[in-house]
Amino acid sequence: MSAIEPGIDEIRAREEALHRRDVRHSSDALEELLAEGFHEFGSSGRVYSRDVVIEFLLREQDSAEDGELQSADYALTPIQPTRCC
Repeated sequence: MSAIEPGIDEIRAREEALHRRDVRHSSDALEELLAEGFHEFGSSGRVYSRDVVIEFLLREQDSAEDGELQSADYALTPIQPTRCC
């Protein structure tokens, strides 16, 4: 992995930052957290752009009934071979 590619620890930290309401409701925090070329792949296979994800999170309504977001079992699988030299 090159110095510009994030490792699993950084990816996990960024994903878990999205669990925090203060991050999900701040355009500045979301723009800092999500890279320019970011895309979210939904469980349906639909692809969401960075701008759509940010807009969705900013409009998200939290309720007192919502539980704490949790995630586990992180794995990193390259989808493109790393280029060398």
